Amino acid sequence: MPNRDSWATTSNSNYQDLYNTYIGLENTYVNGYVQGSLKENAPSDGNNVTDFFGEVREGYQDLQALTDILVSELQAGGAMTVDIRGYTSPRAPTRYNANLAKRRIASLVNYFRNTRGGVLAQYLRDGRLQVKELPLGETTSPSGISDSIPDERNSIYSPEASRERRVEIVAVRRSFM
Repeated sequence: MPNRDSWATTSNSNYQDLYNTYIGLENTYVNGYVQGSLKENAPSDGNNVTDFFGEVREGYQDLQALTDILVSELQAGGAMTVDIRGYTSPRAPTRYNANLAKRRIASLVNYFRNTRGGVLAQYLRDGRLQVKELPLGETTSPSGISDSIPDERNSIYSPEASRERRVEIVAVRRSFM
């Protein structure tokens, strides 16, 4: 979602703002998935979408817990490296998705820079908090994820497609300066 319809590789968007906006779309996703099933005469369970949004909430809580750890370690004099992967669903063109993955990573870096009054910003500036960016775009999306523009139910609203549109912290390690 950062800088929608942009081909930019960076973003000023903050992950926290994007998260809050996305969580506010839960009913839109449930309705899009359920109503899409009626058009296709396909079985639908809106609970699957609700469960997915529960996973998103848990992920955000994990991010907040990780932020606590980063702040504590860095304030104690440590240095940390965070590896972040950006993913996309296959709905848009491959090059666009590669750039979108980078924007998703940038939004998480902006979260680190701005969260809790900017306490982590100084560590990003002085290199004690480093981010290793690993943009993957759609390259790891399972083959069954719909990329069909008219098939909004499966390419936008399904939990399977939604899970592909994410940013993920894959490693956190102490680093030495």
